Amino acid sequence: MPNAVPRVTLTCEQCGGKFHRRQKELKRHPNSGRYCSMHCRGLAMRNREELTCENCGKAFVRIKAEVGKHSFCSDTCYRAKQSESAKSYPKIGERHAHRIVAEQKLGRPLRKGEIVHHEDRSRRNFAADNLEVCSSRREHMKRHRAEISARTAESNRRRAGR
Repeated sequence: MPNAVPRVTLTCEQCGGKFHRRQKELKRHPNSGRYCSMHCRGLAMRNREELTCENCGKAFVRIKAEVGKHSFCSDTCYRAKQSESAKSYPKIGERHAHRIVAEQKLGRPLRKGEIVHHEDRSRRNFAADNLEVCSSRREHMKRHRAEISARTAESNRRRAGR
């Protein structure tokens, strides 16, 4: 039985996987050592990248120009992830849920300029007992400043007690 033909171990430029090519093949076709498969070559030639969805973990392909900080396979996965870590307020229909609950608590629609304050500072908690209506932005900011100064005073007391 003849000895095995020596092979060179290479790394795919597209997926980073290891693969083998014969020395003779690399001399004859220098570019044959760039990709491990036709699939990876196709992705590279189309300027695409294979990604994994941050929400569901499914593999999908995206044009490299569209690849950003986050990667989602669909709008559904994007919205699901956004609702988990949302920086905005939850909505009921087209309106913010906390405003609807505050109106129900007051028994009237909110007036122009009225702000709804969250006692626990959580935008996701729109329970009626957590909401308080402020007549203006100034009043709302005063409430936040009072909370901040109370927290600062508490942390200073803790430090002094050490």
